Amino acid sequence: MKKSLEINENKAYELYPTASPEFKQVLEDTFGKEFFNRKITDRIKTYEDACAVLGIDPHTSMPDTSDCPKEDRRAYIAFHKLVVITRALNEGWRPDWSNTDQPKWFNWWYTNGSAGLACAVSSGVPSAASAPVGSRLCFKSEALADYAAETFKGLYEEYLMFK
Repeated sequence: MKKSLEINENKAYELYPTASPEFKQVLEDTFGKEFFNRKITDRIKTYEDACAVLGIDPHTSMPDTSDCPKEDRRAYIAFHKLVVITRALNEGWRPDWSNTDQPKWFNWWYTNGSAGLACAVSSGVPSAASAPVGSRLCFKSEALADYAAETFKGLYEEYLMFK
């Protein structure tokens, strides 16, 4: 009796770079060659997409905020989601804070009065006196920081603003 092998898209994407030429061909035949050429920004449009890329269950990984003040719960959940999304978009990259030559990007927000966040500006800073988002929301490139700011603006608003 033949056994079949099932591989989901995220596992296939993970295995592809180190696969043997024969296995790469099997993966390409199964998922299509263009599948493996997609950028991470094409793969992550939601928190659930980021969880899938990282192999995280989007429901069971959610922090328990029941003992937290009610007015802060949405911010804690939004921060958790942003951390997961940032980790997935960075594809394993982690900032080396001892390396001041390594560019690190994160979004700086300002308000336009009372209507919420008006603009996101990416800034590459090896060291700064103040950082409103911290290293967990740090990106390896300006393009990823800009993508996250635009695509996940609602989550940033929930995290940074009292609503």
